[in-house]
Amino acid sequence: MLHLVYRIKPSPAAEQDPRAFWAWVQERERWFYDGLDTVVATRWRVRTVGEGVHTLEHTVTFADEAAWGRYRREVAARGRDPAWERRRVEQGHWWTLLDAGLLSDPPVPVGITRGADPLERARCLLAGARRATLVTTDGTTPWVCAVDLVPLHAPLRLLWHSPREARHSRDVESHPGVSGIVPGADGLRFTGTARAVEPHEVADGHEAYHRSGPADAVPVEEFRDGGPRGFYLLHVDRLWLEVDQREVEVDPRSLD
Repeated sequence: MLHLVYRIKPSPAAEQDPRAFWAWVQERERWFYDGLDTVVATRWRVRTVGEGVHTLEHTVTFADEAAWGRYRREVAARGRDPAWERRRVEQGHWWTLLDAGLLSDPPVPVGITRGADPLERARCLLAGARRATLVTTDGTTPWVCAVDLVPLHAPLRLLWHSPREARHSRDVESHPGVSGIVPGADGLRFTGTARAVEPHEVADGHEAYHRSGPADAVPVEEFRDGGPRGFYLLHVDRLWLEVDQREVEVDPRSLD
């Protein structure tokens, strides 16, 4: 996971009317992050002891650097709308941005979150999932690869596209059982059955993928009539994540 952390100093107006300030923060968060699907989670904290008492820390979490990049491009695109930009800069009435930085998760699972709801955590991770490591097989030798994907629901499925001649694509055609992991310290693991998207499903698959996936769309013609690329769909049948260094299974049906 990648965490964008802002340090914010409330303005005199915010200090004079904290009720109005926090009401504005709640409304602004709903407005600002609406439709920014690469944001996995946001969090706010208030410093109560130490230097900079009453300053805020606002954390925005992404699945990876690619998701952060898509977020930046989308915010920049919205900023070209004068009405949207006018509303964004009204924040100057309520706060001053002191600094911002990027933090990443450590390379091993450490940390304790007691009482965390695995179902909600899995739902949050899937909402921001745009990349996964897959393990496929040709029946003899396992193969590991990374793909860019988007999650689909009801039922839970993972959609990606790859060259038809790629090793993992050929594996799926002959041995559809696939397992994998979504990057992050929680270790969201899954197993399921994958298949190539049928020709009559290509248009829907292309729309679903590029609606939530990478900004640079691959032309749909590359997926038609034996084109060089294909869409692949994995139906998730089992799902686990790591909670307090224990594997906890989550029913994929509960995420719909």
